[in-house]
Amino acid sequence: MSLHKEHMSNNLKTTPEEFDGNFYDADYFERGQESGKGWLQNYRWMPRRTFREAFGFIDYLGLDDDSYVLEVGCAKGFLVKALRDLHIKTDGCDISDYALSFAPDGCWKCTDWSLKYDAGYTHIIIKDMLEHLTHKQLRQLLQDLKGISSTIMCVIPMGDNGKYRIPEYHMEVSHLIAEDENWWSGFFEDCGWNVLKSTNHVTGIKDNWQSHADGRGNHVFVITCGKLS
Repeated sequence: MSLHKEHMSNNLKTTPEEFDGNFYDADYFERGQESGKGWLQNYRWMPRRTFREAFGFIDYLGLDDDSYVLEVGCAKGFLVKALRDLHIKTDGCDISDYALSFAPDGCWKCTDWSLKYDAGYTHIIIKDMLEHLTHKQLRQLLQDLKGISSTIMCVIPMGDNGKYRIPEYHMEVSHLIAEDENWWSGFFEDCGWNVLKSTNHVTGIKDNWQSHADGRGNHVFVITCGKLS
């Protein structure tokens, strides 16, 4: 049975399968298409693309020497490396032991968030990760992250009632949420996060998908749990 048919309802009546860190192994990152787990093939360091993405995050968030960034769902830590190379203090965390075995020092496993409440992170970055969660997991994560930083920039594939606007995104077995901009904004607000900035595209981030779905296949949100000025 397709996960995408059973999980998309605003009233949360259904409970899709949850994917833990063991799912995101070598078969996922290196042989996703052969294994049937997803899109990725030979997931590796690609400096030109990753530095473009890093500049996109820096410019959109206004990161500087005083910033301390946590990338949630950092995988092998390529964006962490790029941001550090650009002199932005950055750590990463992930649930995959396999991915973290390749990540730079300072990347850690997402387990007990309370251990990092005093780390001093000014910003959180989340790219292509939130859609892998169940509604319950997403709600819990957004609650946990309030203790980490008051500002999150997230990049999310968009869908309409369970169907991704970019069909290739359905190749990811662990993609569970395919909803539109209004759904995400409402969910964030329901969890105590206000939308500060919202756009279809930030230059440098996922540029290769801009020719798909009339440029509306992904969306960028900056959200805050602090007071709006």
